[in-house]
Amino acid sequence: MVKFLQAKISNTIVAIENVELEFAFPAGKALHPKELLGEIDGSRGTGQTSPDIAFIIRTKSGKKGIILCENKYTEHSFYTCSARKQDKKTGREVNPDPQRCMVVADSNNCDYKSICHQTVWDRKYLNLLTFTDHARITLKRCPAATAGYQLLRQQALAEGIAQSGRYELVVSAVAFDDRNITLKECLKSTGISDFQSEWAKLFNGQAKFLTWTHQEWIKFVREHKDGKEIDEWIEYLRERYDY
Repeated sequence: MVKFLQAKISNTIVAIENVELEFAFPAGKALHPKELLGEIDGSRGTGQTSPDIAFIIRTKSGKKGIILCENKYTEHSFYTCSARKQDKKTGREVNPDPQRCMVVADSNNCDYKSICHQTVWDRKYLNLLTFTDHARITLKRCPAATAGYQLLRQQALAEGIAQSGRYELVVSAVAFDDRNITLKECLKSTGISDFQSEWAKLFNGQAKFLTWTHQEWIKFVREHKDGKEIDEWIEYLRERYDY
């Protein structure tokens, strides 16, 4: 796995120190989603930005890094922003005008923060992110509005972690099935024809955004496999997922 991450993420990676599922920093710490993102009413894995997988790595300089990874198989998108839903059952103030999220970037200088209802809920996603000039000429709506909510939240989490200075390398990543064309194109109406190559261009910041496909990972394992257990694992993936 280290060699794969070196190839797909950074050649500065020398070791994986830990792997965590539904990752979140400990409650009460500055980098916990409640503190960093303002997600006060969620919990790990539910209503809180908890990446599917986190790789805690070590770099050549001896410093730590972290790769936050969203894992996708058949899901069709990165989902609609929760603040656009007219749901009074949550107990939170309802968005009075969800249509304002759909404004074209070049008409308001990409100032989605000033109209974001997440800020009314004290969510800090857009406090942490700064849009590029490319975003200003590309976006047809807030990137979280209709299909990019998970991506925006994870990018904000990664950027907040990067700004803390605790990690030399911070990456927001997506691992997905290459056959999932719908997912690749889910942000097309937002102005992003393929999230793999275009999402990273939207933001200035310290955190990177990178992707890999499940097929790339399986191909890498096949080419570097060693042992019966790996053969059995590959056969299982072939039978279940046709990889």
